[in-house]
Amino acid sequence: MSDDIKVVESPVDNTVEQPALDENKPCMPCMLPGILTAWNATRSACEHLDKPESKEKCRKEMDEMAKDIRSIGSAVDVIFQAIKRSDNPEDFIGAQIKTAQTYNAANSAAILQWADEEEKAGRVIPEKIMNVVKILRLEKGI
Repeated sequence: MSDDIKVVESPVDNTVEQPALDENKPCMPCMLPGILTAWNATRSACEHLDKPESKEKCRKEMDEMAKDIRSIGSAVDVIFQAIKRSDNPEDFIGAQIKTAQTYNAANSAAILQWADEEEKAGRVIPEKIMNVVKILRLEKGI
């Protein structure tokens, strides 16, 4: 038996290099909530288009966009690309406005309904949320 120790190196490099993080580009999990929200809202706008063929084309375009989510840089990109892909940007932007109005009306009504029930039950509404409730009530003339 020999006291000489020989170090044997593997012909394969077992180290894994981590890709450098680009501080100017946020991570996908960080961007995903905004991208999904924008995609859902934009996809909903398809349903507010007047012509059935426009609705169908819009749905297909949004489905295509969803297949390659890694190519989307931000929530703004989702909306911008949908506008660009539209045959009629003016109609599409109008549909987006209708979508936002519909959502905002439903959201406001639900918050006010919830606040009314909380107050009737004697539960305290957190100040931050109560500020929103006060503004919504002012807008409704309540």
